[in-house]
Amino acid sequence: MISQKNITRFLLIVDILLLVCLSLNILLYPPSSGYELSPYSSAKSIFFLISSIYVLSLVGVIISKKVQQKFFVFFLLTSCLYIISTPLWKKYFFFSRADGLRHIGHVIDILTTGKIPSTNYYPAIHIIIIGISYLADISFLIITGRINLLFFAIYVLSIYTLTKNIFTKLTTRRYIILSILLIPSIFLAPLSPAPHTFALNLFPLLLYLYLLHFKIQQPKTTFLLSLVSVFLPILHPLFSLFWTYFLGLMLFLDILTNCNKRNALYLTEIVILSVVSFISWFSRTVLWKRRIMMVLRWFVTPENYVSISEVSKISHFSFWKLTTFIFKWFGGYITMGVVVLLALFELISKRQYIQKTRQHKLLIFIFVASTIWTILLTFVLPTGSDIFRGIRYSVFSLELMFGYALYKNIVMKNYKRWLWVSLLIFISTLHIFNTLPSPFIEAPNGQFTIMEFTGTKWLLQNKDTDNPILGISPTTISAASNSILGVSDEAPRNQYVGDHFKNIFIHNLNSYYIWLSYADVVKYLKLWNETERFTPSDFREVRVYQKINQIYYNRGLWVYVYWGDTK
Repeated sequence: MISQKNITRFLLIVDILLLVCLSLNILLYPPSSGYELSPYSSAKSIFFLISSIYVLSLVGVIISKKVQQKFFVFFLLTSCLYIISTPLWKKYFFFSRADGLRHIGHVIDILTTGKIPSTNYYPAIHIIIIGISYLADISFLIITGRINLLFFAIYVLSIYTLTKNIFTKLTTRRYIILSILLIPSIFLAPLSPAPHTFALNLFPLLLYLYLLHFKIQQPKTTFLLSLVSVFLPILHPLFSLFWTYFLGLMLFLDILTNCNKRNALYLTEIVILSVVSFISWFSRTVLWKRRIMMVLRWFVTPENYVSISEVSKISHFSFWKLTTFIFKWFGGYITMGVVVLLALFELISKRQYIQKTRQHKLLIFIFVASTIWTILLTFVLPTGSDIFRGIRYSVFSLELMFGYALYKNIVMKNYKRWLWVSLLIFISTLHIFNTLPSPFIEAPNGQFTIMEFTGTKWLLQNKDTDNPILGISPTTISAASNSILGVSDEAPRNQYVGDHFKNIFIHNLNSYYIWLSYADVVKYLKLWNETERFTPSDFREVRVYQKINQIYYNRGLWVYVYWGDTK
């Protein structure tokens, strides 16, 4: 009979060989020559190696001893890192077609003006980028495209620090950390410079600071927690509001349970400082005006806060396709949610055990508080165009609870243990293939090409200032302009061309430019063709229309001009 020791050695050898093959494949991977609708399809062998390493390492962590576990955790981290750094080893110019590009513009504003404009709602990330750029003597553009690796490192360290202090047993930490390493998913993976994701990745570290404050109860820990809480609005106002809400609930819970009055006083001071800091920063920016108007408009037209593309796309799905769409997006988390609910019922049934164990109280409270916040953001308060923003707050607490359930059940030595292993493999494999936006989850790749950047730059340098820019993706046009001119500099007017380019073919005396990228064409002809918003004949008609002339083309971007009748 094959011993467990021999199985572990075999898994280690296979992992090492696969990692060597994977690293060589990535080193020799050719640069991307243009826009790819799916980041997976052109690198199938690489993602097969990544998923193989991940699954084998997953099994290895569970069945191995202490020494070998460290190697398997290293392999898990490496495979996660390769997934998150896909835009880098594919040598994409940039991995964002919206807000990520605007962060380049914010950095340009700070460098050129020497101050933070009122339109910059979360300058902390831009100051970090500038600081790293100066210290490393590397272009801020390169740092902006790679700042996600810093997010990942901070997240892993935060998870380790938190779980180490919540749970004292090594085996417990191993399974809690293991569950969090299932994180590569589209909800929390830091793929581009996103302050909101960065702030969420700091949540475990903030929880650790809170635990430290509760445990030591000294002025220095209170000062540290207060300093971080005051700083948070600069990082991201919404997350700062969540943290203030979380501390407020903790304070309320402490008062109900008749905890130490000194600790309650410290928490009260921190909550007040957090509220004052949030109001001060929020009122300084122009964000508060927009958010107030958004709330008012929300009551009148709530449907406007869901992307038109998403609505028109999903409305054409059959029942079976809609079911598979939900499964691909949320299948892993739905599975984890079922497990967590069962674990919660088990914990609640042992009331006396919970009363004696603070970490169980904290786990349940984090989960309940995050779930309430998610419900508020998803169904009550408008938070912008990202309809999944609220879900991100539940993801971390869900995985933390799942890790605890995993620990309590996987120590079994019977067939149930391997059922859990199979469950982990299913969830992790699904998450590997929904981390990056791709046709697998009915989403276009977030790649922004060098051709689009240089073409936009050419257009901005040569266009007439009075003529607007029309396009299929006005958000991308605006963000690309911001990345070149800066956000504080007034970007050229741009607007949607209308379905089937109807805004172009309507008689118009004014002149305008048409910004048409290959990404837009392939997105609507191959991925979202069911919406029928644009067809092949629409694109042909634009090219042959007598009043429209092509003035620029570089394999990734077409620029047309329509000279109005007044010219």
